[in-house]
Amino acid sequence: MFCTKCGNQIAEGEKFCTSCGNTIGSNILSRETADGLQTTDAPHKLEEKAFFDIPDEGQPENKKSRTPLIIAVATVCMLIIIGIILIAGYDLVKTKEFKEKITAFEEVRTEVDGLGKYDGEYDEMLDSADSAASHFAFWKYEDIAEQMSSLASEIVSMNEAVAEYREQYEAIVNEIETDGHYVMDDYLEEYQDIKADLEEALSDFDEKEAKKKADDFADIRDDIIEENEAMASSYMDDADNIQASFDGYNAHPFELYMIGDFVSRLEADRDEQDFIKLSDDYEQLKEWSDKFYLSTQSYEQIAGFIQADVSEDDEVKLYLNSYNYDEYNFKLEEFMIYEENGGEWSECEAVDISQIRGALTMDLVVDVSSSMRNDFYTMQCAVEGFVNSTYSDTELGLSTIGSIYERYQEFTSNKDSIINSAWSLECNGLTSLYQSLYSSVIYTASAEGARCVVAFTDGNNVPYGAGYDYDAQDVIDVSNLYQVPVYIIGIGSNVYSSDLRYIAEATGGEYYDRVSIYDLQGIYESIYETQGKLYQLSYKTAVANNVNRDIYVLYADSTNSLSVRLESELNAEVLQEAYETSSFTADDLSSFYTDGKYLSSDDLSKLGEDLDAVQTIINIYYAKNGYQFGDTENGQKQLAKMVSMGVISENGTLGGDEVSAIIMQNPVLYQNFSALYNYRYELIYTAAYNIYMSNPSISYEDLRSQVHAYYGEENEKRYDPVTQTAWKAINSI
Repeated sequence: MFCTKCGNQIAEGEKFCTSCGNTIGSNILSRETADGLQTTDAPHKLEEKAFFDIPDEGQPENKKSRTPLIIAVATVCMLIIIGIILIAGYDLVKTKEFKEKITAFEEVRTEVDGLGKYDGEYDEMLDSADSAASHFAFWKYEDIAEQMSSLASEIVSMNEAVAEYREQYEAIVNEIETDGHYVMDDYLEEYQDIKADLEEALSDFDEKEAKKKADDFADIRDDIIEENEAMASSYMDDADNIQASFDGYNAHPFELYMIGDFVSRLEADRDEQDFIKLSDDYEQLKEWSDKFYLSTQSYEQIAGFIQADVSEDDEVKLYLNSYNYDEYNFKLEEFMIYEENGGEWSECEAVDISQIRGALTMDLVVDVSSSMRNDFYTMQCAVEGFVNSTYSDTELGLSTIGSIYERYQEFTSNKDSIINSAWSLECNGLTSLYQSLYSSVIYTASAEGARCVVAFTDGNNVPYGAGYDYDAQDVIDVSNLYQVPVYIIGIGSNVYSSDLRYIAEATGGEYYDRVSIYDLQGIYESIYETQGKLYQLSYKTAVANNVNRDIYVLYADSTNSLSVRLESELNAEVLQEAYETSSFTADDLSSFYTDGKYLSSDDLSKLGEDLDAVQTIINIYYAKNGYQFGDTENGQKQLAKMVSMGVISENGTLGGDEVSAIIMQNPVLYQNFSALYNYRYELIYTAAYNIYMSNPSISYEDLRSQVHAYYGEENEKRYDPVTQTAWKAINSI
């Protein structure tokens, strides 16, 4: 039977329709009845039938009995279509999700540094996934996705491990080669091999090999560090011992400075973990200390320079004397030269070392006092012979020892000129020995290169004498200041040998005692040969040529025959002053006020017989040191002159004794002050002597009057003390 409401077939005995829930009763129809009947009791059923069984207008009415079958077929078809649509939709969704996983898997290659051993497997997996996605084999997606995820995890894990080994590699390289600078020595080859193997394993992303080599790399790192720290400890102990040995050793200040500097460098190198530099500095410390020691073991040591030449802006010449070595094969590159300026030592480049062999300057100082008369011709012959024996590039000058120092010939390489000047000399006057030697040294100091004074005398120092005359120590001081050695030849039996020997040896020269006049030529040649053996050491300097500095020179010969080890002050300022021979002129009287250069008689001779100019310069010395000029007419006159010359702007406050005490504190200033007094005396003495010789019976008052008139000082008495001293000296002859 069938439900009258929905047409569903109902089993016998059922009370409700299993499809729509309708109550089963009298409304139950049989299938045949339902197919054949159309009643108004079930209009909706008729409508449903009409939906499924639309009658064909050409069919007969009895076809309506096939409606349920058609409905069933349509339902099945609909379900199939819906199933197909659902399946297709499901496949599209799953494929899209799978392709996203493929894309994520593809990005693994770009997100990691390398695939290593997984390179082939990765490509195969990617091909399989692409194939499954292109064929919509969604039943494979889950398995393939799991495989891709697993492989990606393994690749990432491998990269993380390799990254750790790479980080370890970079840390060790940085520690050993960048931060630490370790000495490799025997470890170098092994270190490089392990480093190369580790680099290869890291490049190949060979996790297992990278781990092994990273461990090996760490081990050799530890060995290198341990070895270097042990080396540093050993070097530091040795450096401390070297420094301690020099502290108790007669070392030069520069040597102590260098040893201390190297020890400080080693300490800094150790703190900075720069073991390469530490090793280099240690080797230099050993080299220096060995040379310091070696130089003390030589047969002969040059411990100072005789002279220096700073006439060139960027070069210094030192003149070294080695008496026992006529020729020596110095190796220029073995010289170590340092200069100290402003507390810092700087290395200098040696540019030449050679024997001068004639390239020097000599001032021949000849005694022309009256006592030389008997031997004068022989002396002139000796001078000629000596001049002829010199080299062509030797500069010679000629000056005389007489009542006053006089220059007869400036420095020249014209030998005939010197010889002609020597033959024109005449014997007369006193023996102003010290003044002449003093002035000759100052003049000779103005010459460049190696230079010396060669003088001979037959008697004592017999000058005018006015309380300001020169003595032996003055000669020594000025000679050592300008580094000009003095050779002295004593002739006759009335020579004070002790004083002359003292001067010669104290200045670096030599004294020849009681020599026959016939030996003079040979002695001159011997002196020349000694000076000609000087070695000229030239080096480049960055210090200005007028700046004083300490110089250290070291040359150690492994043959232990000759070494150079010296540290001396180079008084470049004084030497520069000595070169300025034209700085003193009568047109600029204030130029004669100087504490940088000693004034020679030759410098003062530029004033001629201008006694007022000499006195004006003396007044300048007083004025510049605070002297108070008096209220007398002459005192006010001199004060006005000092102000007008720009020497001072107002009168001073000190007396003469106080000013003299101030001037005496400066050796050069005081010596020049004394030289001016001595020159003033010489001028007055000369005028008085000439007046006296023309009238030996003249009285002192008449002589004083004529002397003052000669110098335009008729109404002045300021020269009375000097004139009286000259009068006494003349009357004692």
